[in-house]
Amino acid sequence: MNITLVQMRAFLALAESLSFTRAADSLGVTQPTLSAAIRNLEAAIGGKLFDRDTRKVALTVLGLDCQRLARQLLDEVDRVEVQLRSHVLGRRGTVRIAAPANLYPGLLLPGLLAFRKAHPGVRLEFADVTSDEAVHRLRLHQADLAIGVRVVKETDLRSRPLGPYPYAAILPEAHPLADRRAIRWRDIQAEDVVVLQARDSLTVRIARALGEAGVTPQAAYRVNELSTAAGLIHGGFGIGLMGYWSAHHILKPGFVIRLLTEPSFNGVISLLTLPSIEPPSQVRQLQDALRRHAPVLPRL
Repeated sequence: MNITLVQMRAFLALAESLSFTRAADSLGVTQPTLSAAIRNLEAAIGGKLFDRDTRKVALTVLGLDCQRLARQLLDEVDRVEVQLRSHVLGRRGTVRIAAPANLYPGLLLPGLLAFRKAHPGVRLEFADVTSDEAVHRLRLHQADLAIGVRVVKETDLRSRPLGPYPYAAILPEAHPLADRRAIRWRDIQAEDVVVLQARDSLTVRIARALGEAGVTPQAAYRVNELSTAAGLIHGGFGIGLMGYWSAHHILKPGFVIRLLTEPSFNGVISLLTLPSIEPPSQVRQLQDALRRHAPVLPRL
């Protein structure tokens, strides 16, 4: 049995109008073309669907059953077609995002909210991982969009810049250094500091570069989790040294953020996709929303 959608649409048009003339007109075909489609469908099914003579057309018992099934089939086909078109246009589907946890609240949230409002049919799935792990997941096809802080351009990935990622200090408003718009690294060498352990390529590279430049701030307290760093900083154990968006994430009243300079080590926050696969329209539209709504860093 080889039944086509063209035959089913022809059958349903004739079954509902019981007129070859009206059915052919509604389909935009000639009556001989319609008649051929009905004959081929009856041959494929192995039974008559219509009783017809020169005066009238009527459905057989088999035709009545076929009419019900054909309507269900074509309704489902139309529904699937609408969904597929919605996927192509970026109105439905799922986008898997992998990004560092500290980027979500301050940097990514405005764009994510704007995208969700504009595309309520698209589901967003989040993985909060390191920048290196985000890239790893992208390469394994476990993420559709990786967002990471990079110091070296990924030559095997398609990259769009989202913004710079400078290092910053978070300190109490009453601290003498809080009056400055920016703080030099050498100004904090005598301070107790709270730092995050080097867990990605950016942190490792900055630590190495600072050592080569002869700038070695006293790392009094090294911790693995941002929440632990926040507790120590707000508890008065020392100045926090970390990426700007990490500092922004844990900022509380009574504390300020100051960018670190001389030397300045800025990573670039990049939106990364696989070059071998054209990103779906949902991913491209999400990238546009993130770039359009990204907050602007304070100027020095």
